[in-house]
Amino acid sequence: MNTKKSSARKPFGRPSKDTYDVVVVGSGAAGLSASLTAARRGLKVLMVEKSDQWGGSTSKSAGMVWVPGNNVFARLGGSDSTDLGRQYMKATVGDCTSDEMIDTFLEEGKKCMDFLTASCPYLEFRRMEGYPDYWLDAPGAAKTGRGVEAGAFDSRLLGPWEKSHVKAYFKPMIPMDLNSYDSADLLLAMTDPRPWVRGMKLAWRNLVHWAKGRRPLTMGAGLTGAIMYSALRAGVEVKLETALKDITFDGDRANGVTLEHAGETFDIKAKHGVILACGGFERNEEMRQKYQRHPITGTWTVGVEGNTGDGIEIGLNHGAAIDNMADAIWSPVISLPRTDTFQPIVIEDEERFIVPDRSLPHTLIVNGKGKRFMNEALPYCTAGQGLYGGIFGKGEGDAENMPAWLIFDQQFRDKYFFAYGHLPKLELPEEYYDSGALVRRDTIAALAEAIEVPADALKATIDRFNDFADAGVDLDFHRGENEHDRFYGNRYHKPNASLGRVEKGPFYATQVYPGDIGTSGGLVIDPKARVTRPDGSTIPGLLAAGNTTKSVIGHTYTAGGTSIGAALVFGYIAANTAADEAFADNPVFVAR
Repeated sequence: MNTKKSSARKPFGRPSKDTYDVVVVGSGAAGLSASLTAARRGLKVLMVEKSDQWGGSTSKSAGMVWVPGNNVFARLGGSDSTDLGRQYMKATVGDCTSDEMIDTFLEEGKKCMDFLTASCPYLEFRRMEGYPDYWLDAPGAAKTGRGVEAGAFDSRLLGPWEKSHVKAYFKPMIPMDLNSYDSADLLLAMTDPRPWVRGMKLAWRNLVHWAKGRRPLTMGAGLTGAIMYSALRAGVEVKLETALKDITFDGDRANGVTLEHAGETFDIKAKHGVILACGGFERNEEMRQKYQRHPITGTWTVGVEGNTGDGIEIGLNHGAAIDNMADAIWSPVISLPRTDTFQPIVIEDEERFIVPDRSLPHTLIVNGKGKRFMNEALPYCTAGQGLYGGIFGKGEGDAENMPAWLIFDQQFRDKYFFAYGHLPKLELPEEYYDSGALVRRDTIAALAEAIEVPADALKATIDRFNDFADAGVDLDFHRGENEHDRFYGNRYHKPNASLGRVEKGPFYATQVYPGDIGTSGGLVIDPKARVTRPDGSTIPGLLAAGNTTKSVIGHTYTAGGTSIGAALVFGYIAANTAADEAFADNPVFVAR
Protein backbone atom coordinates (compact mmCIF):
# COMPACT_ATOMS: atom_id res chain seq x y z
CA MET A 1 0.00 0.00 0.00
CA ASN A 2 1.29 3.45 -0.90
CA THR A 3 1.88 5.46 2.27
CA LYS A 4 3.04 8.60 0.55
CA LYS A 5 1.72 11.81 2.12
CA SER A 6 -0.82 13.80 0.15
CA SER A 7 0.84 16.15 -2.32
CA ALA A 8 -2.37 17.81 -3.50
CA ARG A 9 -2.66 21.54 -3.99
CA LYS A 10 -2.29 23.85 -1.01
CA PRO A 11 -5.40 24.65 1.06
CA PHE A 12 -5.60 28.37 0.29
CA GLY A 13 -5.90 30.49 -2.85
CA ARG A 14 -8.29 30.66 -5.78
CA PRO A 15 -9.41 27.49 -7.58
CA SER A 16 -7.11 26.50 -10.43
CA LYS A 17 -9.90 26.38 -13.05
CA ASP A 18 -13.03 28.31 -13.95
CA THR A 19 -15.05 25.19 -14.78
CA TYR A 20 -15.49 21.82 -13.03
CA ASP A 21 -17.89 18.95 -13.47
CA VAL A 22 -19.15 19.28 -9.89
CA VAL A 23 -18.74 21.88 -7.17
CA VAL A 24 -19.26 20.64 -3.61
CA VAL A 25 -19.85 23.23 -0.89
CA GLY A 26 -18.78 22.05 2.56
CA SER A 27 -16.13 19.69 3.91
CA GLY A 28 -17.87 17.61 6.61
CA ALA A 29 -19.10 14.06 6.18
CA ALA A 30 -21.57 14.95 3.41
CA GLY A 31 -19.12 17.08 1.43
CA LEU A 32 -16.29 14.58 1.73
CA SER A 33 -18.49 11.65 0.74
CA ALA A 34 -19.89 13.55 -2.25
CA SER A 35 -16.47 14.75 -3.39
CA LEU A 36 -14.82 11.34 -3.15
CA THR A 37 -17.72 9.61 -4.88
CA ALA A 38 -17.83 12.10 -7.75
CA ALA A 39 -14.07 11.91 -8.25
CA ARG A 40 -14.11 8.12 -8.24
CA ARG A 41 -16.85 8.22 -10.86
CA GLY A 42 -14.52 10.20 -13.12
CA LEU A 43 -15.74 13.76 -12.52
CA LYS A 44 -13.54 16.82 -11.98
CA VAL A 45 -14.45 18.06 -8.52
CA LEU A 46 -13.94 21.29 -6.60
CA MET A 47 -14.78 21.21 -2.88
CA VAL A 48 -14.93 24.60 -1.14
CA GLU A 49 -15.04 25.41 2.58
CA LYS A 50 -15.60 28.91 3.92
CA SER A 51 -13.67 28.28 7.13
CA ASP A 52 -9.90 28.09 7.38
CA GLN A 53 -10.35 24.52 8.64
CA TRP A 54 -11.94 21.50 6.99
CA GLY A 55 -13.89 18.57 8.44
CA GLY A 56 -16.90 20.42 9.81
CA SER A 57 -18.83 19.29 12.87
CA THR A 58 -18.12 15.69 11.89
CA SER A 59 -14.47 16.17 12.85
CA LYS A 60 -15.47 17.54 16.25
CA SER A 61 -17.81 14.65 16.96
CA ALA A 62 -17.37 11.13 18.30
CA GLY A 63 -17.60 10.05 14.65
CA MET A 64 -20.21 7.32 15.03
CA VAL A 65 -21.76 6.07 11.78
CA TRP A 66 -25.25 4.53 11.93
CA VAL A 67 -26.43 2.73 8.78
CA PRO A 68 -28.54 -0.36 9.59
CA GLY A 69 -27.80 -3.63 7.82
CA ASN A 70 -24.50 -2.57 6.27
CA ASN A 71 -21.85 -5.13 5.35
CA VAL A 72 -19.13 -3.42 7.38
CA PHE A 73 -21.00 -4.14 10.60
CA ALA A 74 -21.51 -7.76 9.56
CA ARG A 75 -17.80 -8.21 8.81
CA LEU A 76 -17.03 -6.91 12.30
CA GLY A 77 -19.16 -9.67 13.83
CA GLY A 78 -22.40 -7.76 14.26
CA SER A 79 -25.83 -9.21 13.61
CA ASP A 80 -28.22 -6.86 11.84
CA SER A 81 -30.40 -6.56 8.77
CA THR A 82 -31.90 -3.86 6.59
CA ASP A 83 -35.38 -5.17 7.43
CA LEU A 84 -34.79 -4.69 11.16
CA GLY A 85 -33.44 -1.21 10.50
CA ARG A 86 -36.49 -0.36 8.39
CA GLN A 87 -38.82 -1.65 11.10
CA TYR A 88 -37.03 0.43 13.72
CA MET A 89 -36.94 3.62 11.65
CA LYS A 90 -40.58 3.45 10.63
CA ALA A 91 -41.57 2.89 14.27
CA THR A 92 -39.57 5.88 15.53
CA VAL A 93 -39.47 8.46 12.74
CA GLY A 94 -43.23 8.64 12.23
CA ASP A 95 -44.93 10.28 9.28
CA CYS A 96 -42.60 13.28 8.89
CA THR A 97 -40.40 11.28 6.47
CA SER A 98 -41.66 9.23 3.54
CA ASP A 99 -41.14 5.49 3.34
CA GLU A 100 -39.30 6.08 0.06
CA MET A 101 -36.70 8.29 1.75
CA ILE A 102 -36.19 5.78 4.56
CA ASP A 103 -35.85 2.90 2.10
CA THR A 104 -33.39 4.92 0.02
CA PHE A 105 -31.25 5.66 3.07
CA LEU A 106 -31.14 1.98 3.99
CA GLU A 107 -30.56 0.49 0.54
CA GLU A 108 -28.09 3.10 -0.70
CA GLY A 109 -26.50 3.12 2.74
CA LYS A 110 -25.20 -0.41 2.29
CA LYS A 111 -23.66 0.56 -1.06
CA CYS A 112 -22.15 3.71 0.43
CA MET A 113 -20.45 1.83 3.25
CA ASP A 114 -19.05 -0.70 0.79
CA PHE A 115 -17.84 2.14 -1.42
CA LEU A 116 -16.09 3.94 1.44
CA THR A 117 -14.27 0.85 2.64
CA ALA A 118 -13.18 0.01 -0.91
CA SER A 119 -12.12 3.59 -1.74
CA CYS A 120 -10.43 4.61 1.53
CA PRO A 121 -7.43 2.37 2.25
CA TYR A 122 -6.80 4.05 5.61
CA LEU A 123 -10.40 4.03 6.82
CA GLU A 124 -10.63 1.24 9.38
CA PHE A 125 -14.11 0.88 10.84
CA ARG A 126 -14.61 -0.62 14.29
CA ARG A 127 -17.76 -1.88 15.89
CA MET A 128 -19.27 0.44 18.51
CA GLU A 129 -18.73 -1.66 21.62
CA GLY A 130 -21.90 -1.81 23.71
CA TYR A 131 -23.52 1.36 22.30
CA PRO A 132 -27.28 0.77 21.80
CA ASP A 133 -29.97 2.36 19.68
CA TYR A 134 -31.85 5.11 21.52
CA TRP A 135 -35.48 3.93 21.41
CA LEU A 136 -34.95 0.53 22.94
CA ASP A 137 -38.64 -0.37 23.28
CA ALA A 138 -39.30 0.16 19.57
CA PRO A 139 -39.58 -2.80 17.16
CA GLY A 140 -36.26 -3.54 15.49
CA ALA A 141 -34.16 -1.70 18.09
CA ALA A 142 -30.62 -3.04 18.61
CA LYS A 143 -29.85 -3.20 22.33
CA THR A 144 -26.21 -4.03 21.63
CA GLY A 145 -26.04 -1.38 18.92
CA ARG A 146 -25.51 -1.37 15.16
CA GLY A 147 -23.13 1.58 14.80
CA VAL A 148 -19.48 1.67 13.75
CA GLU A 149 -16.71 4.22 14.30
CA ALA A 150 -13.42 5.05 12.64
CA GLY A 151 -10.26 3.36 13.83
CA ALA A 152 -6.85 5.01 13.96
CA PHE A 153 -5.82 7.16 11.01
CA ASP A 154 -2.27 8.47 10.80
CA SER A 155 -2.72 12.22 10.34
CA ARG A 156 0.83 12.58 8.93
CA LEU A 157 -0.57 11.24 5.67
CA LEU A 158 -2.46 14.50 5.19
CA GLY A 159 0.77 16.43 4.66
CA PRO A 160 0.02 20.17 4.33
CA TRP A 161 -3.64 19.52 5.10
CA GLU A 162 -2.98 18.24 8.61
CA LYS A 163 -2.75 21.65 10.28
CA SER A 164 -6.07 22.85 8.87
CA HIS A 165 -8.04 19.81 10.08
CA VAL A 166 -10.83 20.60 12.60
CA LYS A 167 -9.85 19.12 15.96
CA ALA A 168 -12.11 16.65 17.77
CA TYR A 169 -14.32 17.96 20.56
CA PHE A 170 -13.31 14.99 22.73
CA LYS A 171 -9.64 15.54 22.09
CA PRO A 172 -6.97 13.94 24.30
CA MET A 173 -3.88 15.94 25.23
CA ILE A 174 -1.84 14.11 22.55
CA PRO A 175 -2.89 12.26 19.36
CA MET A 176 -4.24 8.93 20.54
CA ASP A 177 -5.91 5.77 19.29
CA LEU A 178 -9.01 5.95 21.47
CA ASN A 179 -12.50 4.58 20.87
CA SER A 180 -15.83 5.49 22.46
CA TYR A 181 -15.87 2.64 24.95
CA ASP A 182 -12.29 3.45 25.96
CA SER A 183 -13.21 7.05 26.69
CA ALA A 184 -16.36 6.12 28.64
CA ASP A 185 -14.47 3.52 30.68
CA LEU A 186 -11.45 5.67 31.48
CA LEU A 187 -13.73 8.29 33.00
CA LEU A 188 -14.40 5.72 35.75
CA ALA A 189 -10.76 5.16 36.70
CA MET A 190 -11.17 6.61 40.20
CA THR A 191 -13.95 4.15 41.09
CA ASP A 192 -12.71 0.72 40.00
CA PRO A 193 -9.44 -1.01 38.98
CA ARG A 194 -10.84 -2.40 35.71
CA PRO A 195 -10.52 0.87 33.75
CA TRP A 196 -6.81 0.84 34.66
CA VAL A 197 -6.45 -2.52 32.91
CA ARG A 198 -8.09 -1.04 29.83
CA GLY A 199 -5.82 1.98 30.19
CA MET A 200 -2.70 -0.20 30.13
CA LYS A 201 -3.90 -1.96 26.97
CA LEU A 202 -4.67 1.45 25.47
CA ALA A 203 -1.19 2.70 26.38
CA TRP A 204 0.44 -0.30 24.70
CA ARG A 205 -1.67 0.18 21.57
CA ASN A 206 -0.57 3.78 21.35
CA LEU A 207 3.07 3.02 22.12
CA VAL A 208 3.10 0.87 18.99
CA HIS A 209 1.76 3.82 16.96
CA TRP A 210 4.21 6.29 18.45
CA ALA A 211 7.16 3.92 18.01
CA LYS A 212 6.37 3.88 14.30
CA GLY A 213 6.14 7.65 14.18
CA ARG A 214 2.38 7.76 13.61
CA ARG A 215 0.01 10.46 14.82
CA PRO A 216 -3.19 8.48 15.32
CA LEU A 217 -6.61 10.10 15.05
CA THR A 218 -9.85 8.32 15.84
CA MET A 219 -13.52 9.25 16.28
CA GLY A 220 -14.78 12.04 14.00
CA ALA A 221 -11.36 13.40 13.09
CA GLY A 222 -10.21 9.91 12.15
CA LEU A 223 -13.22 9.50 9.87
CA THR A 224 -12.83 12.81 8.07
CA GLY A 225 -9.06 12.47 7.88
CA ALA A 226 -9.23 9.09 6.17
CA ILE A 227 -11.86 10.22 3.64
CA MET A 228 -10.07 13.50 2.93
CA TYR A 229 -6.83 11.65 2.25
CA SER A 230 -8.58 9.48 -0.34
CA ALA A 231 -10.45 12.43 -1.86
CA LEU A 232 -7.20 14.34 -2.37
CA ARG A 233 -5.55 11.26 -3.89
CA ALA A 234 -8.55 10.88 -6.22
CA GLY A 235 -7.93 14.38 -7.57
CA VAL A 236 -10.47 16.47 -5.67
CA GLU A 237 -9.37 20.10 -5.53
CA VAL A 238 -10.10 21.64 -2.12
CA LYS A 239 -10.06 25.33 -1.26
CA LEU A 240 -10.46 26.76 2.22
CA GLU A 241 -11.54 30.29 3.18
CA THR A 242 -13.77 30.18 0.12
CA ALA A 243 -17.37 31.10 0.85
CA LEU A 244 -20.52 30.44 -1.17
CA LYS A 245 -22.22 33.73 -2.02
CA ASP A 246 -24.78 32.54 -4.56
CA ILE A 247 -25.72 29.87 -7.10
CA THR A 248 -25.69 30.77 -10.79
CA PHE A 249 -28.27 29.53 -13.28
CA ASP A 250 -28.63 28.94 -16.99
CA GLY A 251 -32.38 29.23 -17.35
CA ASP A 252 -33.83 27.12 -14.55
CA ARG A 253 -30.73 24.93 -14.21
CA ALA A 254 -28.04 25.51 -11.59
CA ASN A 255 -24.79 25.73 -13.54
CA GLY A 256 -22.28 27.10 -11.04
CA VAL A 257 -21.55 29.14 -7.95
CA THR A 258 -20.44 32.61 -6.97
CA LEU A 259 -17.61 32.34 -4.46
CA GLU A 260 -15.65 34.77 -2.32
CA HIS A 261 -12.01 34.38 -1.30
CA ALA A 262 -9.78 37.03 0.28
CA GLY A 263 -12.33 39.75 -0.49
CA GLU A 264 -12.57 38.80 -4.18
CA THR A 265 -15.82 37.53 -5.69
CA PHE A 266 -15.79 35.27 -8.75
CA ASP A 267 -17.91 32.68 -10.58
CA ILE A 268 -17.09 29.01 -11.06
CA LYS A 269 -19.03 26.83 -13.49
CA ALA A 270 -20.29 23.38 -12.52
CA LYS A 271 -21.26 21.46 -15.66
CA HIS A 272 -23.00 18.56 -13.93
CA GLY A 273 -24.15 19.83 -10.58
CA VAL A 274 -23.75 21.92 -7.46
CA ILE A 275 -23.90 19.91 -4.23
CA LEU A 276 -24.72 21.87 -1.09
CA ALA A 277 -23.24 20.11 1.95
CA CYS A 278 -22.39 23.12 4.09
CA GLY A 279 -24.01 22.23 7.39
CA GLY A 280 -27.02 23.51 9.26
CA PHE A 281 -27.89 26.91 10.73
CA GLU A 282 -27.03 26.38 14.39
CA ARG A 283 -24.70 29.40 14.48
CA ASN A 284 -27.21 31.75 12.83
CA GLU A 285 -29.13 33.43 15.67
CA GLU A 286 -31.53 35.23 13.33
CA MET A 287 -32.62 31.98 11.69
CA ARG A 288 -32.93 30.23 15.04
CA GLN A 289 -35.09 33.03 16.40
CA LYS A 290 -37.26 32.87 13.30
CA TYR A 291 -37.80 29.12 13.06
CA GLN A 292 -37.27 27.58 16.49
CA ARG A 293 -38.85 27.55 19.93
CA HIS A 294 -37.70 30.20 22.37
CA PRO A 295 -35.49 30.81 24.23
CA ILE A 296 -32.80 30.01 21.66
CA THR A 297 -29.46 31.49 20.63
CA GLY A 298 -26.72 30.90 18.09
CA THR A 299 -24.27 30.02 20.85
CA TRP A 300 -25.87 27.06 22.70
CA THR A 301 -24.28 24.65 20.27
CA VAL A 302 -21.09 22.68 19.74
CA GLY A 303 -21.41 22.87 15.95
CA VAL A 304 -18.54 24.52 14.08
CA GLU A 305 -18.56 28.30 13.77
CA GLY A 306 -19.14 28.20 10.01
CA ASN A 307 -22.55 26.53 10.21
CA THR A 308 -24.65 29.63 9.61
CA GLY A 309 -27.22 28.25 7.16
CA ASP A 310 -25.73 29.80 4.00
CA GLY A 311 -26.73 26.93 1.73
CA ILE A 312 -30.26 26.84 3.12
CA GLU A 313 -30.85 30.57 2.69
CA ILE A 314 -29.38 30.66 -0.81
CA GLY A 315 -31.43 27.62 -1.83
CA LEU A 316 -34.55 29.27 -0.41
CA ASN A 317 -33.80 32.41 -2.43
CA HIS A 318 -33.88 30.28 -5.58
CA GLY A 319 -37.22 28.65 -4.89
CA ALA A 320 -36.23 25.59 -2.84
CA ALA A 321 -38.57 24.06 -0.29
CA ILE A 322 -37.54 23.85 3.37
CA ASP A 323 -38.91 21.72 6.19
CA ASN A 324 -38.30 20.57 9.78
CA MET A 325 -36.74 23.93 10.59
CA ALA A 326 -38.00 23.98 14.18
CA ASP A 327 -35.87 21.02 15.18
CA ALA A 328 -32.24 20.21 15.91
CA ILE A 329 -30.09 17.38 17.20
CA TRP A 330 -30.64 18.69 20.69
CA SER A 331 -28.30 18.10 23.57
CA PRO A 332 -28.06 19.64 27.04
CA VAL A 333 -24.97 21.83 27.26
CA ILE A 334 -23.36 23.94 29.96
CA SER A 335 -21.44 27.16 29.37
CA LEU A 336 -18.08 27.65 31.05
CA PRO A 337 -15.42 30.35 30.64
CA ARG A 338 -12.47 29.42 28.43
CA THR A 339 -9.21 30.84 29.71
CA ASP A 340 -5.86 31.46 28.08
CA THR A 341 -3.27 28.88 29.08
CA PHE A 342 -0.69 31.54 29.87
CA GLN A 343 -2.82 34.40 31.16
CA PRO A 344 -5.38 34.36 34.00
CA ILE A 345 -8.08 36.07 31.94
CA VAL A 346 -11.35 34.81 30.54
CA ILE A 347 -11.41 34.86 26.74
CA GLU A 348 -14.98 33.72 26.08
CA ASP A 349 -17.63 31.29 27.22
CA GLU A 350 -17.49 27.83 25.70
CA GLU A 351 -20.36 25.38 25.44
CA ARG A 352 -19.63 21.95 26.87
CA PHE A 353 -21.46 18.86 25.67
CA ILE A 354 -22.57 16.92 28.77
CA VAL A 355 -23.47 13.25 28.69
CA PRO A 356 -21.52 11.48 31.46
CA ASP A 357 -22.04 14.45 33.79
CA ARG A 358 -25.80 13.86 33.81
CA SER A 359 -25.64 10.07 33.63
CA LEU A 360 -23.20 9.28 36.42
CA PRO A 361 -24.11 8.82 40.10
CA HIS A 362 -24.36 11.83 42.45
CA THR A 363 -25.91 14.19 39.88
CA LEU A 364 -29.41 15.34 39.00
CA ILE A 365 -31.07 18.11 36.99
CA VAL A 366 -33.83 20.35 38.35
CA ASN A 367 -35.88 23.18 36.89
CA GLY A 368 -36.52 26.62 38.38
CA LYS A 369 -39.08 25.10 40.74
CA GLY A 370 -36.43 22.83 42.22
CA LYS A 371 -37.97 19.70 40.73
CA ARG A 372 -36.72 16.95 38.44
CA PHE A 373 -38.58 16.71 35.14
CA MET A 374 -36.94 13.87 33.18
CA ASN A 375 -34.52 10.97 33.24
CA GLU A 376 -31.29 12.94 33.20
CA ALA A 377 -29.47 10.10 31.40
CA LEU A 378 -31.77 10.14 28.36
CA PRO A 379 -30.20 10.12 24.88
CA TYR A 380 -29.00 13.63 24.17
CA CYS A 381 -31.63 14.66 21.63
CA THR A 382 -34.52 13.59 23.86
CA ALA A 383 -32.90 15.17 26.92
CA GLY A 384 -32.45 18.43 25.05
CA GLN A 385 -36.11 18.44 24.03
CA GLY A 386 -36.95 17.73 27.69
CA LEU A 387 -35.51 21.10 28.68
CA TYR A 388 -38.20 22.77 26.58
CA GLY A 389 -40.90 20.36 27.76
CA GLY A 390 -44.30 19.64 26.25
CA ILE A 391 -44.98 17.93 22.95
CA PHE A 392 -42.63 18.88 20.13
CA GLY A 393 -43.82 21.91 18.25
CA LYS A 394 -46.73 22.57 20.65
CA GLY A 395 -44.99 24.74 23.23
CA GLU A 396 -45.27 28.51 23.13
CA GLY A 397 -43.29 31.23 24.88
CA ASP A 398 -40.65 30.40 27.44
CA ALA A 399 -39.63 26.78 27.85
CA GLU A 400 -41.38 25.31 30.86
CA ASN A 401 -38.27 23.64 32.34
CA MET A 402 -35.87 26.55 32.04
CA PRO A 403 -33.84 27.68 33.80
CA ALA A 404 -32.49 24.23 34.58
CA TRP A 405 -29.56 23.30 36.78
CA LEU A 406 -27.15 20.38 36.88
CA ILE A 407 -26.52 19.71 40.57
CA PHE A 408 -23.78 17.47 41.95
CA ASP A 409 -21.93 16.97 45.20
CA GLN A 410 -18.35 16.47 46.33
CA GLN A 411 -18.65 12.71 45.85
CA PHE A 412 -19.05 13.35 42.12
CA ARG A 413 -16.01 15.63 42.09
CA ASP A 414 -13.94 13.07 43.99
CA LYS A 415 -14.78 10.24 41.60
CA TYR A 416 -15.49 11.61 38.13
CA PHE A 417 -14.33 14.00 35.44
CA PHE A 418 -16.33 17.21 35.08
CA ALA A 419 -17.24 18.53 31.62
CA TYR A 420 -14.86 15.93 30.11
CA GLY A 421 -11.74 17.99 30.76
CA HIS A 422 -11.40 18.33 34.54
CA LEU A 423 -9.82 15.51 36.52
CA PRO A 424 -11.47 14.20 39.70
CA LYS A 425 -10.46 15.75 43.04
CA LEU A 426 -8.58 18.67 41.51
CA GLU A 427 -9.88 22.18 42.14
CA LEU A 428 -11.90 23.66 39.32
CA PRO A 429 -10.78 27.03 37.90
CA GLU A 430 -11.68 30.03 40.03
CA GLU A 431 -12.89 31.75 36.86
CA TYR A 432 -15.84 29.35 36.82
CA TYR A 433 -17.01 30.64 40.20
CA ASP A 434 -16.07 34.27 39.61
CA SER A 435 -18.12 34.36 36.40
CA GLY A 436 -21.14 32.70 38.02
CA ALA A 437 -21.03 29.83 35.53
CA LEU A 438 -20.52 27.42 38.43
CA VAL A 439 -21.99 27.89 41.90
CA ARG A 440 -20.58 26.18 45.01
CA ARG A 441 -22.10 26.23 48.48
CA ASP A 442 -21.68 24.20 51.66
CA THR A 443 -25.37 23.32 52.08
CA ILE A 444 -28.34 22.54 49.85
CA ALA A 445 -30.24 25.46 51.37
CA ALA A 446 -27.44 27.89 50.53
CA LEU A 447 -27.15 26.46 47.01
CA ALA A 448 -30.90 26.86 46.49
CA GLU A 449 -30.70 30.50 47.52
CA ALA A 450 -27.75 31.15 45.21
CA ILE A 451 -29.49 29.73 42.14
CA GLU A 452 -32.90 31.15 43.14
CA VAL A 453 -34.91 27.96 43.43
CA PRO A 454 -37.24 27.16 46.38
CA ALA A 455 -35.09 25.63 49.11
CA ASP A 456 -37.85 23.39 50.48
CA ALA A 457 -38.64 22.02 47.02
CA LEU A 458 -35.00 21.37 46.21
CA LYS A 459 -34.44 19.58 49.53
CA ALA A 460 -37.54 17.43 48.98
CA THR A 461 -36.39 16.57 45.45
CA ILE A 462 -32.92 15.55 46.60
CA ASP A 463 -34.30 13.54 49.56
CA ARG A 464 -36.58 11.60 47.20
CA PHE A 465 -33.73 11.14 44.72
CA ASN A 466 -31.50 9.77 47.50
CA ASP A 467 -34.17 7.22 48.42
CA PHE A 468 -34.18 6.07 44.80
CA ALA A 469 -30.38 5.84 44.83
CA ASP A 470 -30.48 3.62 47.93
CA ALA A 471 -33.05 1.32 46.35
CA GLY A 472 -31.43 1.41 42.90
CA VAL A 473 -34.77 2.22 41.27
CA ASP A 474 -35.90 5.62 39.99
CA LEU A 475 -39.67 5.41 40.45
CA ASP A 476 -40.24 8.79 38.80
CA PHE A 477 -38.21 8.61 35.56
CA HIS A 478 -36.57 5.13 35.44
CA ARG A 479 -33.03 6.45 35.17
CA GLY A 480 -30.38 3.77 34.82
CA GLU A 481 -32.73 0.99 33.74
CA ASN A 482 -31.61 0.46 30.13
CA GLU A 483 -28.45 -0.19 28.16
CA HIS A 484 -28.01 3.43 27.08
CA ASP A 485 -28.10 4.79 30.62
CA ARG A 486 -25.62 2.17 31.76
CA PHE A 487 -23.19 2.91 28.92
CA TYR A 488 -22.64 6.48 30.13
CA GLY A 489 -23.20 5.70 33.80
CA ASN A 490 -20.77 3.91 36.10
CA ARG A 491 -21.05 0.29 35.06
CA TYR A 492 -19.15 -0.72 38.20
CA HIS A 493 -21.51 1.09 40.59
CA LYS A 494 -24.26 -0.90 42.35
CA PRO A 495 -27.20 -1.26 42.55
CA ASN A 496 -27.83 1.22 39.73
CA ALA A 497 -25.11 2.47 37.35
CA SER A 498 -26.66 5.93 37.15
CA LEU A 499 -27.95 6.61 40.67
CA GLY A 500 -25.93 7.79 43.67
CA ARG A 501 -26.84 9.88 46.68
CA VAL A 502 -26.30 13.64 46.55
CA GLU A 503 -25.37 14.33 50.17
CA LYS A 504 -21.74 15.35 50.64
CA GLY A 505 -20.90 19.05 50.63
CA PRO A 506 -19.87 21.26 49.15
CA PHE A 507 -22.62 21.17 46.56
CA TYR A 508 -22.33 22.51 43.01
CA ALA A 509 -24.73 23.82 40.37
CA THR A 510 -24.30 24.95 36.78
CA GLN A 511 -27.03 26.07 34.42
CA VAL A 512 -28.06 23.69 31.64
CA TYR A 513 -29.20 24.94 28.23
CA PRO A 514 -31.01 23.26 25.32
CA GLY A 515 -27.94 23.11 23.10
CA ASP A 516 -27.33 20.91 20.11
CA ILE A 517 -24.75 19.32 17.86
CA GLY A 518 -26.43 20.72 14.75
CA THR A 519 -29.81 21.66 13.32
CA SER A 520 -31.93 19.10 11.49
CA GLY A 521 -34.07 21.21 9.19
CA GLY A 522 -33.22 22.53 5.77
CA LEU A 523 -33.67 22.03 2.05
CA VAL A 524 -36.07 19.30 1.01
CA ILE A 525 -34.46 16.69 -1.25
CA ASP A 526 -35.86 13.72 -3.14
CA PRO A 527 -34.43 10.16 -3.03
CA LYS A 528 -31.78 11.15 -5.57
CA ALA A 529 -30.67 14.06 -3.34
CA ARG A 530 -32.06 16.63 -5.80
CA VAL A 531 -33.31 19.83 -4.19
CA THR A 532 -37.06 20.24 -4.62
CA ARG A 533 -39.45 23.16 -4.85
CA PRO A 534 -42.59 23.46 -2.70
CA ASP A 535 -44.63 21.82 -5.48
CA GLY A 536 -42.35 18.76 -5.44
CA SER A 537 -40.56 19.48 -8.71
CA THR A 538 -36.76 19.41 -8.68
CA ILE A 539 -34.35 22.25 -9.36
CA PRO A 540 -32.13 20.90 -12.16
CA GLY A 541 -28.43 20.76 -11.32
CA LEU A 542 -28.91 21.49 -7.60
CA LEU A 543 -28.32 18.73 -5.07
CA ALA A 544 -27.82 18.69 -1.30
CA ALA A 545 -26.90 16.42 1.60
CA GLY A 546 -26.15 16.45 5.32
CA ASN A 547 -27.48 19.04 7.76
CA THR A 548 -28.14 21.45 4.91
CA THR A 549 -31.20 19.28 4.25
CA LYS A 550 -34.28 18.20 6.13
CA SER A 551 -33.25 15.28 8.31
CA VAL A 552 -34.30 11.83 7.13
CA ILE A 553 -35.27 11.08 10.75
CA GLY A 554 -37.39 14.19 11.26
CA HIS A 555 -38.04 15.18 14.88
CA THR A 556 -36.41 12.18 16.49
CA TYR A 557 -32.88 10.82 16.75
CA THR A 558 -32.61 7.09 16.24
CA ALA A 559 -29.07 6.40 17.52
CA GLY A 560 -25.63 7.91 17.89
CA GLY A 561 -24.19 8.49 14.43
CA THR A 562 -27.48 8.86 12.56
CA SER A 563 -26.71 12.33 11.21
CA ILE A 564 -23.22 11.31 10.07
CA GLY A 565 -24.56 8.12 8.51
CA ALA A 566 -27.21 10.05 6.60
CA ALA A 567 -24.67 12.70 5.54
CA LEU A 568 -22.32 10.08 4.12
CA VAL A 569 -25.16 8.26 2.35
CA PHE A 570 -26.89 11.26 0.77
CA GLY A 571 -23.55 12.81 -0.18
CA TYR A 572 -22.82 9.55 -1.99
CA ILE A 573 -26.28 9.61 -3.62
CA ALA A 574 -25.91 13.24 -4.73
CA ALA A 575 -22.57 12.56 -6.42
CA ASN A 576 -23.90 9.47 -8.16
CA THR A 577 -26.92 11.41 -9.39
CA ALA A 578 -24.58 13.98 -10.96
CA ALA A 579 -22.32 11.27 -12.41
CA ASP A 580 -25.22 9.24 -13.81
CA GLU A 581 -26.38 12.32 -15.68
CA ALA A 582 -22.88 13.21 -16.85
CA PHE A 583 -22.22 9.75 -18.23
CA ALA A 584 -25.75 8.90 -19.35
CA ASP A 585 -24.52 8.29 -22.90
CA ASN A 586 -21.30 6.52 -21.87
CA PRO A 587 -21.98 3.11 -20.29
CA VAL A 588 -18.31 2.72 -19.34
CA PHE A 589 -18.88 5.13 -16.47
CA VAL A 590 -22.31 3.95 -15.30
CA ALA A 591 -21.09 1.21 -12.95
CA ARG A 592 -20.47 2.38 -9.40
